[in-house]
Amino acid sequence: MKALVITRPPQIRVAAMLTLVVIVSWAAVNADLSDFGVLAYPAIVALQTVREWSWRLEVTTRGLHERQGVGAPRDIDWKAVDAVIMPDAAWWRINPVLKVEGAPNIQMTATEDVDAVIRLAQQKRKEIIGDPASISLTRSLTPWVVLLCLACLLLGAQIAGAAT
Repeated sequence: MKALVITRPPQIRVAAMLTLVVIVSWAAVNADLSDFGVLAYPAIVALQTVREWSWRLEVTTRGLHERQGVGAPRDIDWKAVDAVIMPDAAWWRINPVLKVEGAPNIQMTATEDVDAVIRLAQQKRKEIIGDPASISLTRSLTPWVVLLCLACLLLGAQIAGAAT
């Protein structure tokens, strides 16, 4: 099997970038460097945006190679994967996850190729927890939409406060 390469969907990348632009705009309008959030919020959102844009998962019958976006890439043998956990497996789950024994899990998002990863996991006799039908782009986008809305509120409040 040729390596299957998965990246974050363009919608998630764009939402992350828009959130970063809005939060940096808020920080620029605020300009009070003594306020902790003026430096911390843009830095946190920038880190997550880099992770979304740089994340990459290569899947083969031998194993997985994850480039996490920030930090060292890692190779994971299929033997280390315990299960695939779907979004509907717990009330708080948003994305499908490959549960990895003794290491951080691999969080995927709703992409065309996730179903191929799930099928391969089934062939490797990995437990599938939940229903693959619960994977949706809306669910995967939700955290970024919430962050974007909060960033817009911060920016709007800052502009309204600056205008008075």
